[in-house]
Amino acid sequence: MPKGFNWKNSTRCRCYHSWNAMRSRCLNPKNKDFHNYGGKGITICERWINNYDCFYDDMGDPPIGLSLDRIDTKGNYEPNNCRWASQKQQQNNRSNNIIITIDGIAKTLSEWAALKNICSKKLRERYLTYSVPLEILFDKILPSHSWKHGTNNGYNSGCRCNECKNFNRLKSQKYRNKIKQKALSTPIKKEYHGTRTGYELYKCRCTLCRKCNAERSAKWYSKIKLKKA
Repeated sequence: MPKGFNWKNSTRCRCYHSWNAMRSRCLNPKNKDFHNYGGKGITICERWINNYDCFYDDMGDPPIGLSLDRIDTKGNYEPNNCRWASQKQQQNNRSNNIIITIDGIAKTLSEWAALKNICSKKLRERYLTYSVPLEILFDKILPSHSWKHGTNNGYNSGCRCNECKNFNRLKSQKYRNKIKQKALSTPIKKEYHGTRTGYELYKCRCTLCRKCNAERSAKWYSKIKLKKA
Protein backbone atom coordinates (compact mmCIF):
# COMPACT_ATOMS: atom_id res chain seq x y z
CA MET A 1 0.00 0.00 0.00
CA PRO A 2 1.20 3.57 -0.68
CA LYS A 3 2.57 5.20 2.43
CA GLY A 4 -0.09 7.23 4.19
CA PHE A 5 -2.95 5.64 2.22
CA ASN A 6 -6.31 6.61 3.73
CA TRP A 7 -9.01 3.98 4.11
CA LYS A 8 -12.62 4.90 4.85
CA ASN A 9 -12.74 2.30 7.64
CA SER A 10 -10.67 2.58 10.80
CA THR A 11 -7.28 0.87 10.78
CA ARG A 12 -7.05 0.96 14.57
CA CYS A 13 -8.84 -2.33 15.01
CA ARG A 14 -8.22 -6.07 14.94
CA CYS A 15 -9.83 -6.38 11.52
CA TYR A 16 -7.06 -4.28 9.93
CA HIS A 17 -4.37 -6.31 11.71
CA SER A 18 -6.01 -9.53 10.47
CA TRP A 19 -6.04 -8.20 6.90
CA ASN A 20 -2.38 -7.21 7.13
CA ALA A 21 -1.41 -10.58 8.65
CA MET A 22 -3.34 -12.43 5.92
CA ARG A 23 -1.49 -10.50 3.19
CA SER A 24 1.87 -11.10 4.85
CA ARG A 25 1.30 -14.87 5.13
CA CYS A 26 0.40 -15.11 1.45
CA LEU A 27 2.63 -12.48 -0.15
CA ASN A 28 5.76 -12.07 1.97
CA PRO A 29 8.34 -14.89 1.61
CA LYS A 30 10.09 -13.55 4.74
CA ASN A 31 7.02 -14.26 6.89
CA LYS A 32 7.65 -17.26 9.19
CA ASP A 33 4.35 -18.85 8.08
CA PHE A 34 4.72 -18.17 4.34
CA HIS A 35 5.61 -21.83 3.62
CA ASN A 36 2.17 -22.89 4.91
CA TYR A 37 0.25 -20.28 2.91
CA GLY A 38 1.75 -18.45 -0.06
CA GLY A 39 4.37 -21.17 -0.38
CA LYS A 40 1.59 -23.74 -0.81
CA GLY A 41 -0.26 -21.66 -3.38
CA ILE A 42 -2.84 -20.12 -1.03
CA THR A 43 -3.90 -16.81 -2.55
CA ILE A 44 -6.15 -13.84 -1.71
CA CYS A 45 -9.12 -12.95 -3.90
CA GLU A 46 -8.86 -9.90 -6.14
CA ARG A 47 -11.49 -8.03 -4.10
CA TRP A 48 -9.42 -8.25 -0.89
CA ILE A 49 -5.78 -8.43 -1.89
CA ASN A 50 -5.20 -4.68 -2.11
CA ASN A 51 -8.41 -3.29 -0.65
CA TYR A 52 -8.86 -3.23 3.12
CA ASP A 53 -12.23 -1.48 2.84
CA CYS A 54 -13.69 -4.38 0.85
CA PHE A 55 -12.31 -6.85 3.39
CA TYR A 56 -13.88 -4.85 6.23
CA ASP A 57 -17.21 -4.57 4.43
CA ASP A 58 -17.33 -8.34 3.93
CA MET A 59 -15.97 -9.49 7.30
CA GLY A 60 -16.54 -6.65 9.79
CA ASP A 61 -14.75 -6.46 13.14
CA PRO A 62 -13.99 -9.87 14.69
CA PRO A 63 -15.88 -10.70 17.91
CA ILE A 64 -13.70 -10.97 21.03
CA GLY A 65 -11.75 -14.22 21.10
CA LEU A 66 -12.19 -14.98 17.38
CA SER A 67 -9.70 -14.68 14.54
CA LEU A 68 -9.64 -15.14 10.75
CA ASP A 69 -10.04 -18.71 9.55
CA ARG A 70 -10.52 -20.44 6.19
CA ILE A 71 -13.44 -22.88 6.20
CA ASP A 72 -11.74 -25.07 3.57
CA THR A 73 -8.08 -25.20 4.59
CA LYS A 74 -7.11 -26.01 0.99
CA GLY A 75 -9.04 -23.02 -0.34
CA ASN A 76 -8.04 -19.38 -0.73
CA TYR A 77 -8.86 -16.26 1.23
CA GLU A 78 -12.19 -15.11 -0.20
CA PRO A 79 -15.59 -14.07 1.22
CA ASN A 80 -17.31 -17.46 0.87
CA ASN A 81 -14.37 -19.34 2.44
CA CYS A 82 -13.55 -17.16 5.45
CA ARG A 83 -15.06 -16.70 8.90
CA TRP A 84 -14.19 -15.45 12.38
CA ALA A 85 -13.52 -18.59 14.42
CA SER A 86 -12.40 -19.52 17.92
CA GLN A 87 -9.04 -21.18 18.62
CA LYS A 88 -10.80 -24.49 19.23
CA GLN A 89 -12.65 -24.28 15.92
CA GLN A 90 -9.40 -23.55 14.11
CA GLN A 91 -7.61 -26.44 15.81
CA ASN A 92 -10.39 -28.77 14.67
CA ASN A 93 -10.15 -27.35 11.15
CA ARG A 94 -6.42 -27.91 10.59
CA SER A 95 -5.41 -29.78 7.44
CA ASN A 96 -3.25 -32.25 9.43
CA ASN A 97 -6.06 -33.32 11.78
CA ILE A 98 -6.89 -37.01 12.10
CA ILE A 99 -10.46 -37.56 10.91
CA ILE A 100 -12.34 -40.61 12.24
CA THR A 101 -15.66 -41.61 10.65
CA ILE A 102 -18.06 -43.72 12.74
CA ASP A 103 -21.59 -44.58 11.56
CA GLY A 104 -21.26 -41.99 8.81
CA ILE A 105 -20.30 -39.20 11.26
CA ALA A 106 -16.88 -37.66 10.64
CA LYS A 107 -15.11 -35.82 13.47
CA THR A 108 -11.53 -35.03 14.38
CA LEU A 109 -9.80 -37.25 16.92
CA SER A 110 -9.91 -34.48 19.55
CA GLU A 111 -13.64 -33.92 18.93
CA TRP A 112 -14.35 -37.63 19.46
CA ALA A 113 -12.22 -37.56 22.62
CA ALA A 114 -14.28 -34.70 24.05
CA LEU A 115 -17.57 -36.30 22.99
CA LYS A 116 -16.71 -39.70 24.50
CA ASN A 117 -15.04 -38.19 27.59
CA ILE A 118 -11.71 -39.91 26.95
CA CYS A 119 -8.18 -38.46 27.07
CA SER A 120 -7.20 -37.32 23.55
CA LYS A 121 -3.61 -38.48 24.12
CA LYS A 122 -4.83 -41.96 25.06
CA LEU A 123 -7.21 -42.03 22.08
CA ARG A 124 -4.43 -40.97 19.69
CA GLU A 125 -2.17 -43.73 21.07
CA ARG A 126 -4.91 -46.34 20.69
CA TYR A 127 -5.72 -45.27 17.13
CA LEU A 128 -2.22 -44.67 15.74
CA THR A 129 0.12 -46.85 17.81
CA TYR A 130 -2.00 -49.89 18.63
CA SER A 131 -4.48 -49.76 15.70
CA VAL A 132 -7.43 -50.51 17.99
CA PRO A 133 -10.59 -51.37 15.97
CA LEU A 134 -13.23 -48.62 15.81
CA GLU A 135 -15.88 -50.77 17.51
CA ILE A 136 -13.90 -50.86 20.78
CA LEU A 137 -11.90 -47.63 20.36
CA PHE A 138 -13.84 -45.76 23.05
CA ASP A 139 -14.19 -48.59 25.58
CA LYS A 140 -13.06 -47.69 29.08
CA ILE A 141 -10.90 -50.83 29.27
CA LEU A 142 -9.78 -52.61 26.11
CA PRO A 143 -10.11 -56.41 25.83
CA SER A 144 -7.20 -58.16 27.53
CA HIS A 145 -6.26 -60.14 24.42
CA SER A 146 -4.78 -56.95 22.96
CA TRP A 147 -2.30 -56.41 25.79
CA LYS A 148 -0.48 -58.07 28.72
CA HIS A 149 -0.71 -57.20 32.41
CA GLY A 150 2.25 -55.30 33.80
CA THR A 151 2.99 -53.47 30.55
CA ASN A 152 2.67 -49.93 29.26
CA ASN A 153 0.03 -51.13 26.81
CA GLY A 154 -1.96 -52.68 29.66
CA TYR A 155 -1.98 -49.52 31.78
CA ASN A 156 -2.79 -47.26 28.81
CA SER A 157 -5.65 -49.59 27.88
CA GLY A 158 -7.29 -48.71 31.19
CA CYS A 159 -6.31 -51.69 33.34
CA ARG A 160 -5.58 -50.83 36.97
CA CYS A 161 -4.63 -54.22 38.37
CA ASN A 162 -1.65 -54.33 40.75
CA GLU A 163 0.73 -55.47 37.99
CA CYS A 164 -0.21 -52.62 35.66
CA LYS A 165 -0.21 -50.01 38.45
CA ASN A 166 3.23 -51.17 39.68
CA PHE A 167 4.60 -51.03 36.15
CA ASN A 168 3.33 -47.48 35.67
CA ARG A 169 4.65 -46.44 39.10
CA LEU A 170 8.15 -47.76 38.29
CA LYS A 171 8.07 -46.16 34.85
CA SER A 172 7.07 -42.80 36.36
CA GLN A 173 9.80 -43.14 39.00
CA LYS A 174 12.46 -43.81 36.35
CA TYR A 175 11.30 -40.77 34.40
CA ARG A 176 11.37 -38.56 37.50
CA ASN A 177 14.85 -39.83 38.44
CA LYS A 178 16.04 -38.99 34.94
CA ILE A 179 14.61 -35.48 35.22
CA LYS A 180 16.02 -35.12 38.73
CA GLN A 181 19.56 -35.99 37.60
CA LYS A 182 19.28 -33.47 34.81
CA ALA A 183 17.82 -30.86 37.18
CA LEU A 184 20.79 -31.12 39.53
CA SER A 185 23.17 -29.98 36.78
CA THR A 186 21.02 -27.43 34.93
CA PRO A 187 19.20 -24.20 35.93
CA ILE A 188 15.45 -24.44 36.38
CA LYS A 189 13.44 -23.73 33.25
CA LYS A 190 10.91 -20.91 33.34
CA GLU A 191 7.93 -23.22 32.73
CA TYR A 192 8.74 -25.31 35.83
CA HIS A 193 8.23 -22.44 38.28
CA GLY A 194 5.07 -22.98 40.29
CA THR A 195 5.01 -26.75 39.64
CA ARG A 196 5.74 -29.89 41.63
CA THR A 197 8.71 -30.52 39.32
CA GLY A 198 10.18 -27.14 40.18
CA TYR A 199 9.81 -27.65 43.93
CA GLU A 200 10.84 -31.30 44.23
CA LEU A 201 13.28 -31.89 41.40
CA TYR A 202 14.89 -28.51 40.86
CA LYS A 203 14.71 -27.72 44.59
CA CYS A 204 13.42 -24.25 43.72
CA ARG A 205 12.00 -22.27 46.62
CA CYS A 206 10.67 -19.23 44.81
CA THR A 207 7.26 -17.85 45.81
CA LEU A 208 5.44 -19.72 43.02
CA CYS A 209 7.05 -23.09 43.78
CA ARG A 210 6.42 -22.76 47.53
CA LYS A 211 2.80 -21.79 46.91
CA CYS A 212 2.29 -24.78 44.60
CA ASN A 213 3.76 -27.15 47.19
CA ALA A 214 1.62 -25.66 49.99
CA GLU A 215 -1.57 -26.08 47.95
CA ARG A 216 -0.66 -29.65 47.02
CA SER A 217 0.09 -30.51 50.66
CA ALA A 218 -3.20 -28.95 51.81
CA LYS A 219 -5.13 -31.08 49.29
CA TRP A 220 -3.31 -34.21 50.43
CA TYR A 221 -4.05 -33.57 54.12
CA SER A 222 -7.71 -32.84 53.31
CA LYS A 223 -7.94 -36.15 51.46
CA ILE A 224 -6.43 -38.00 54.45
CA LYS A 225 -8.88 -36.34 56.86
CA LEU A 226 -11.84 -37.39 54.70
CA LYS A 227 -10.62 -40.99 54.70
CA LYS A 228 -10.29 -41.00 58.50
CA ALA A 229 -13.71 -39.42 59.03
